[in-house]
Amino acid sequence: MGKPRGNLSGMFLVEQRVMDLWDQGFSMERIVQHTGMTSDYVHTIVSRYSGKPDRDFEVMVRLGSLALISAIRKHHPERCGGVA
Repeated sequence: MGKPRGNLSGMFLVEQRVMDLWDQGFSMERIVQHTGMTSDYVHTIVSRYSGKPDRDFEVMVRLGSLALISAIRKHHPERCGGVA
């Protein structure tokens, strides 16, 4: 089951439409066929709201976090408790 949705969910109508189809058991491929949206767009919406882990997104976040820490250490070592 996806994240709770409703008037206060903050979802756009198109996102709600995709997730309603997802909750009805549509596959991502079938949602693409049914809506005419791109597969990347449908995948992004389902990954964001389905509540299931998205490994690609997790890897992207981890790599981004490591790059951020590296940049902070390089440019502001005084904020990291040590020397770069």
